[in-house]
Amino acid sequence: MGELRAAVERVVRSPVELTGAGRTDAGVHAWGQVISGQLPADTDLRRLTRSVTALCGPDLSVRSAQWADDGFSARFSAT
Repeated sequence: MGELRAAVERVVRSPVELTGAGRTDAGVHAWGQVISGQLPADTDLRRLTRSVTALCGPDLSVRSAQWADDGFSARFSAT
């Protein structure tokens, strides 16, 4: 999560706090992991996806990003 946060902060040029839906054990993939956080309103999500994947790959990749309601929490709202 630290590497992801650092990459997102680098792209959006602003501090962010991220919340993950859950944890995975060492050696277990996180395909479909849901992350939430507050981003600047002018963030280009397509650019964010490409840039974070480029910064963190091949160990980490962002498959998609989308805006959610303000009250959404990956930990408490994801089903």
